[in-house]
Formats: sequence, C-alpha cells, structure tokens
Amino acid sequence: MSFKETQIWDCPFCGKNVLPCDYIPRTLRPYKTSWGGSKPGWKRSMEQIVVRFEKCPNCGKSAEEIEKRWKEEGIL
Repeated sequence: MSFKETQIWDCPFCGKNVLPCDYIPRTLRPYKTSWGGSKPGWKRSMEQIVVRFEKCPNCGKSAEEIEKRWKEEGIL
C-alpha cells in the first residue's frame, strides 16, 4: 500500500508555486519468505517523486530542465 500525496512545488527558474508533483513516502511492509522455518521480514520502498507536468506554465521551461535543476540543487 502506498500513500500518494499531490504537492505543488516551486519552479526553480521563475519561482512560482505552480508545478504539480506526486510524493510517495518511504514505506515498510511485512513479507514472508518461501522457506518454511525462516522468520518473516520487512521490505522497504524508497521515497519517490513523480513529476506530473510537461513544462512550467509561467516561464515555459521543460520538465527535463526543471528536474535537472532540482537534482543539481539536491531537491530530488
């Protein structure tokens, strides 16, 4: 089960708060192994950010340029 939350993020170029992104936080879920006598364990999912736009409606920068800037700034 994942808990998806839609957030509106700032564009790194124009500074406007207009970019919709889905944020999926880290989760833990139990699992059973196929071995009969082994203990059940926990499986971790990584946090994800899914970009839901093609370009900024204000400055016109593409999603690839915005993601690249976010990675350079350490946001993604």
